[in-house]
Amino acid sequence: MKSATLVMSGENTATLSVTAPLHTQILDETRSTDSDSTVIKELRSAMQDNLKLRSSKNLTVLVMEAVHLYRSKN
Repeated sequence: MKSATLVMSGENTATLSVTAPLHTQILDETRSTDSDSTVIKELRSAMQDNLKLRSSKNLTVLVMEAVHLYRSKN
């Protein structure tokens, strides 16, 4: 999470080319393993659920903005 924060804090504008790979990496790194305790598994699951919810909302907003920009130029 610290790496993600550092990457995003250095960006003036967050673009899909930066956020998409970062989002995927965070989801990959928060997957539970067999050796995780129950508490860690629950924490990782909650983090994944939160990230997935945020990404679906952000994607919807991004698509709506793209459509608006496209229509305003044509």
